[in-house]
Amino acid sequence: MPPTISTYHCICSQLLLATPAANFKQLPIRQSDKSSILKISTEEESLDANTSLLIKDAVEVENEATMLEVEDGFEKRFFVKCRRCGIVVGYFLDWRLWGEEGEGKKKGRRGDVVFLLEGALRGSEEVAGKGGEEKMGEKVGMVVGS
Repeated sequence: MPPTISTYHCICSQLLLATPAANFKQLPIRQSDKSSILKISTEEESLDANTSLLIKDAVEVENEATMLEVEDGFEKRFFVKCRRCGIVVGYFLDWRLWGEEGEGKKKGRRGDVVFLLEGALRGSEEVAGKGGEEKMGEKVGMVVGS
């Protein structure tokens, strides 16, 4: 059976994300801001049915980091915005914040892990007017292949 692909939209209804993640509630949660942590495809990787993807033409990722004061110091965030309405739906972190994994290897934004802000996205069924109680993280039935 082909995998189920879930799609998610900004509150303005712009399609932003396609993912085989069966349920956002099962994704790791960043405790500091309750954002969902999702590994996504980068341009270097090939796409397949198990790849999560931010829709490139629908999102704008800031080139300049914003420095934020957080509970344990400071962190650089590269905000992800809906291209249609400009609302921030998530962010990427600077490689330096990944400890040993990012140390001395890369500089700038780590592009393969996105933090999606709690409540920032809606499932396709909610946008279409079905299941009005549906929030980000609930399964949306869209099957790839036949």
